[in-house]
Amino acid sequence: MSSIPIQNPPRDEVAVLRAENAALKLQLEESARSTNQYLQNVAHQLTAPLNAIKWSIEALKDPKVHLNRKMKLLSSIYSQGTILVHLIKNFSLMSNLEADHELGQFREKPERVDPPSIGDQLGKRFPAAGSRRREEHYRR
Repeated sequence: MSSIPIQNPPRDEVAVLRAENAALKLQLEESARSTNQYLQNVAHQLTAPLNAIKWSIEALKDPKVHLNRKMKLLSSIYSQGTILVHLIKNFSLMSNLEADHELGQFREKPERVDPPSIGDQLGKRFPAAGSRRREEHYRR
């Protein structure tokens, strides 16, 4: 059985392959960096509502907190839970978009938003500091 000698590739081809390899390594590093930044953003976005829920639950445990305030805290917990659900859906949608690279791949239809209603709800949940002081003054 005779063996066929393997020819060494020309130096130019080796140089081209090395350059392609270096370019692919750079792309991989950039992709890893982007993924890491995305995951850090996801973690940060999810932490805020979770902390708000934790703090509200701690306040609910306090026997000194009035019933009216406890009702507002329960409403806040519900709102923060809703925010979490929307964040998770949005992150999932963004991941699907990046994977699919097509806008036609939406799995969820966008929800309609009523800005005046949102503003009204925010005003009720987060009254100005002066109005809280007046409420406390009248309770005494």
